[in-house]
Amino acid sequence: MSMISNPLQLNNGKIVQSKKEWFKKRRPELLDFFTTQVYGQMPDKPANMRFVITEDNNSVFNGLATRKQIKVLFEGTETGQQMSILLYTPNDIKSAPIFLGLNFNGNQAVSDDKNIAITTDWVNSKTKGVINNKATCSTRGIASKQWPLEMILKNGYGVATIYAGDIAPDFKEGYKTGVQTLYPELMNRPDNLSTMGAWAWGLSRAMDYLETDKDVDDKKVIVMGTSRMGKAALWAGATDNRFGMVISNESGAGGAKLYHHVYEEDIAQICRVFPHWFSTNFQQFNHKDTTIPFDQHLMMALIAPRPLLVASAKEGYVCDPYGEFLGAVAVSPVYDFLGKKPLPIQLLPKENEPAFGTLGYYMRSGKHDIFPYDWEQFIAFANLNWNKK
Repeated sequence: MSMISNPLQLNNGKIVQSKKEWFKKRRPELLDFFTTQVYGQMPDKPANMRFVITEDNNSVFNGLATRKQIKVLFEGTETGQQMSILLYTPNDIKSAPIFLGLNFNGNQAVSDDKNIAITTDWVNSKTKGVINNKATCSTRGIASKQWPLEMILKNGYGVATIYAGDIAPDFKEGYKTGVQTLYPELMNRPDNLSTMGAWAWGLSRAMDYLETDKDVDDKKVIVMGTSRMGKAALWAGATDNRFGMVISNESGAGGAKLYHHVYEEDIAQICRVFPHWFSTNFQQFNHKDTTIPFDQHLMMALIAPRPLLVASAKEGYVCDPYGEFLGAVAVSPVYDFLGKKPLPIQLLPKENEPAFGTLGYYMRSGKHDIFPYDWEQFIAFANLNWNKK
């Protein structure tokens, strides 16, 4: 693999000498680069945005938890652009730490509970129970194995999730109906608001709500995601310091993987299949994976010094587990420089052998997915970094 850039080296070639210089000079350089060249510009919080709680039920899972459903009205109106947050908080904790992540098929897919509203937005018709890109009742609970809600709640954590398609549908022309329609001035330009940028923006709007909810510890919100939603979680964590921790599960190219480690998905392929995920500017790097002067470790460096966990699956080939590990290794010097515990290993660990500092990595056995084992590691990593038993 060719040499990758030193995250502590400024654009002028000098090396960062102090924490102040990191936050005042190097970090802004990196944020500007990834905003203008990769994920696109992101708008501020909408001026007229408001929240409507449509359900507040404190007796779900036999009294274990409270479930809320919250409409986030971006334009302040019931008929305008909006998304729905599904939030579970444990009843025995005054204000709980929260896992916040996007889901693939609608909030109703997370649990088979009939009280969860079914999304009315576009859903991929390849999904079981989706007809003409609309979710039906048969999609209820189809992703419940990926979201072991009771287990998470019993461990003292809440869960908040949003259907990514509420924010921006995941297809090439989705920007014509998603939140990008609210910002036409950001679209006809090379650093346009991408779908990935829109998803990260939506996670920040969820954070706006979570800051107002007394059942949530807003200093301990963990933004997380799997696969493409893991990419969005990383970018959300990079752009919004309010997220106390970031977890990337098998995020691959455009996430934790280094492009310089050319394996499976490269820049040209991801831009061909998913051009909407990135800004138009990003396409200038097609076929230049080994010569680009940057890589994803620089984006992950924006998360430091907050805890960051990079998770892989041994058989998740398209996400390149070794490339993800190399990404974690490459960002480790930043954590060390900022006085946090860097990645405690330099060689790829055996499967199911987690290595945790403030920066962590593990490679689960099995295929590309999210399993209870993954959630157990997420909880262990959070407990370790927040000194929680």
